[in-house]
Amino acid sequence: ARPARPARQAGRRAVGAERAEGSASQRATLPEDLRRALAELAPSEAADVWLGAYEAHFRDSLLGALAAPGDLRAHGAPARRPSAQAVFCIDTRSEGLRRHLEARGGYETFGFAGFFGVPMRFRPWGAADSVDLCPVLVRPVAEVDEHPARPEDASGPRALEGAQGLAGALDAFAAAKKGASAAFVLAEAGGFVAGPLALAKTLAPSRYAHLRARLGGLLVRRPTTIVGPGASVRAMTDDEQALFAETMLATMGLTRGFAPLVLLCGHGSTTENNPYASALDCGACGGNRGASSARVAASILNRPQIRSLLATRGIAIPQDTIFLAGEHETVTDAVRLLDLDAVPDARRAAVAQLQEDLDLAGESIGRERSRRLPGARPATSARLARSADWAEIRPEWGLARNAAFVVGPRALTAGVDLDGRCFLHSYDPAGDADGIALETILTGPMIVAHWINAQYYFSTVDPEVLGAGDKTAHNIVGGVGVLRGCAGDLQVGLPLQSVFDADRPYHEPMRLLVAVVAPRERLEAVVRRNSVLQDLFDGRWVHVVVQDGGAGGWAVRRPGGTFVAWEPSTRTGREPERVWSAR
Repeated sequence: ARPARPARQAGRRAVGAERAEGSASQRATLPEDLRRALAELAPSEAADVWLGAYEAHFRDSLLGALAAPGDLRAHGAPARRPSAQAVFCIDTRSEGLRRHLEARGGYETFGFAGFFGVPMRFRPWGAADSVDLCPVLVRPVAEVDEHPARPEDASGPRALEGAQGLAGALDAFAAAKKGASAAFVLAEAGGFVAGPLALAKTLAPSRYAHLRARLGGLLVRRPTTIVGPGASVRAMTDDEQALFAETMLATMGLTRGFAPLVLLCGHGSTTENNPYASALDCGACGGNRGASSARVAASILNRPQIRSLLATRGIAIPQDTIFLAGEHETVTDAVRLLDLDAVPDARRAAVAQLQEDLDLAGESIGRERSRRLPGARPATSARLARSADWAEIRPEWGLARNAAFVVGPRALTAGVDLDGRCFLHSYDPAGDADGIALETILTGPMIVAHWINAQYYFSTVDPEVLGAGDKTAHNIVGGVGVLRGCAGDLQVGLPLQSVFDADRPYHEPMRLLVAVVAPRERLEAVVRRNSVLQDLFDGRWVHVVVQDGGAGGWAVRRPGGTFVAWEPSTRTGREPERVWSAR
């Protein structure tokens, strides 16, 4: 359980063999006694020193930019009721969208794992197979099918037959392409159709995608659909639904002060010809898109029966509060609101205003993110083209440069540009005296964030062995993995293009920093109850800092459960926010 050796070796690779003991210019600026001490260390030990300093610099810049304990104590409920609240996934790509939406005024945002507390097996309308929409740590507890909203509508059954037929044809085509001999037969039999389509897909990807969507709409009349308890195959009881809803709301601290509109916003990434597409979708949804989870959770929270049960448990949702579902498309940063047919006429103007502000926030964060992509342009049309281009090796950076998991109220991070590097999970320590909510966060979403962090870490420090190498040479093998070229082993980890910009690492490999706002005693009680946290924290797979609201500010947790007061380990002469924004 103590990975000291792997962490040290990985750190050596992270800084490069020639940099394990520091570059010549770095050594020249070090005090003589420190240079002598480093020279006496073994290469792996020196690498551990440099990795620790690297991580400490990030920790100092982050903690220096976050709100001080006094600021958090002074923060109370909003002076007036927000016009809307939005619950986004904890994904690092949601951080910038939250910041820009709040800047529009009148909005309050929260962070929660993107399955929104409802672990289910979901079958989309017209699909033959179901998908598990929950973290892999959790087993689905219900089976939910998507159905037409009006089964009596004659278009429903006909549309279902058409959708199933089209899905079957596409599955057969995909299976033929992967077959050892069927691919040759397919090229002979269907080349006259596939060839021109491939040419159009190459020369005009955006127009091709638009044409394909229109043809699909002509072939299949998709009806308005519903999800949720009414569409459940293995039904969730009202008590189960109320428990899911209570757990979600209590864990993120949204138990009072509800706005008239509450948006539950999942996310997904639309790409073409991408064997690693699931790495860009929602980890909390098992590597799938999050729209269906948002729709199911919103439908549960809108049910009068569930609200009555929640009221008996101390969570009173006003009658005028409506829960909406939405999905953040992370390639284009557009947000689409869903199931708007159920919105009362009296609320349509407010929903339209929310959509307008989401569009503006998406454009703002889209321009920010585009500036980091090699060769990208910030225009919406250019982002759409990247999404539809089957030759695009880097449609987006995904979660590259992730480095921290922050657990606390939004006041801790509000107004700070975190540069898309932090998982943000909302948490109200004042409403969690028994530590159950904190335990849920640390043993669920934090574990998944650590897995993601480790995946990016090792894919960066050793991209040929622990990553997957150059994706332009990848061949898909039976839908289960990829090879580089025509032979060899199945590749593990992420491709080079997910973590490198040309020959320069874009992802900064460091172990996950977990920053928690909670009493130290509560944190340690949770750690004592969970051996997996003892392995991660005491084994130095992750670093932990805690702020308990006292005058001492942040404290760094050491292996074994001791704490030392945090003090910046370096003096940069610059404001923390500027250090934080530096590349």
